[in-house]
Amino acid sequence: FTHACHCKLCQRYTASAFVVHSRIEASNFVVDKGKLVTTVGPSGSGSGHSIKRCEKCGDQIYSHFAALGTDQLIVLKTTTLDNAESFPPLAHIFTKSKLSWVELGTDIPSFDEFYDRRRQGIQHEFCRGRPTIAAGRGRNGREGEHGDDPEVLAG
Repeated sequence: FTHACHCKLCQRYTASAFVVHSRIEASNFVVDKGKLVTTVGPSGSGSGHSIKRCEKCGDQIYSHFAALGTDQLIVLKTTTLDNAESFPPLAHIFTKSKLSWVELGTDIPSFDEFYDRRRQGIQHEFCRGRPTIAAGRGRNGREGEHGDDPEVLAG
């Protein structure tokens, strides 16, 4: 399930108006080439999260959130995928803190905070397949853009 999160922490972490991320089962994700390093950061729940970043450029690739209660789910930074266009947000969350100049359409549900998926009737589907990390391609898919930086690819 893919969200666009407008919380203040995501705005700060990404230096952007919001972040797009997808939950994926950790068993369906593999680091093919390159190396990820772990940093630790705060989370809205106060439980914190560990962030896996490209060792070379520091880009966030995915996170484990302690509040999820498991390390079997990761929160993938969806726009790091070569085919990010295939994973549009299915909900906007924490819109109470969205920047005033961001205009949201009415075709995607928006929530002031997080939502209760059971109460809202939202089905969570996890990204499946095997997204992988591979070296040698930049964000636009061209060879050599980031040298040996890991890049997330859809499998």
